[in-house]
Amino acid sequence: SIDDFDTITRSIKAINKNCKIVVGGAKIRYDMKNVDHWVPGEGENFIRKMFNVKEKFDFTSSTIKWHNSDHIFKAEHLPIEIARGCIFKCSFCSYNLIGKKRGDYVKSPNVVKEELLRNYNEYGTTGYMFCDDTYNDTVNKVKEYHDMIDSLPFKIDFSTYMRLDLI
Repeated sequence: SIDDFDTITRSIKAINKNCKIVVGGAKIRYDMKNVDHWVPGEGENFIRKMFNVKEKFDFTSSTIKWHNSDHIFKAEHLPIEIARGCIFKCSFCSYNLIGKKRGDYVKSPNVVKEELLRNYNEYGTTGYMFCDDTYNDTVNKVKEYHDMIDSLPFKIDFSTYMRLDLI
């Protein structure tokens, strides 16, 4: 709630007044107190602009590289981005990446495999939340990811969003 957020951020600022509070996402609320930076939409564009990074960001080849300061536990389940956006344009949805073309903003299974192997080797991770607005938006994508997962030297568990009417 807004009240809980206010209590938490005041506590953080009491411990370290220099700590910056950053709030972002597809549906951010601008009525929260103690916020230093608002990040609407995809965060990497804001951060790159904030730090004056000139190189263009390519989501389809990006990976999450965890750092020791992230305090990842051995075998912890981790989020991993598979794709962004949704091919559907549901009238109730206000997400900004709706109505994309099939195959847009989808990572190659090889890019994801590299990240899965790195996380397994560094943290023993075999559990994931596949971040993808509609994992089963195409049969081809599901088949390619199935084949990649079968090729791993370990078994994984994952959860994701799927459209029931497409199963």
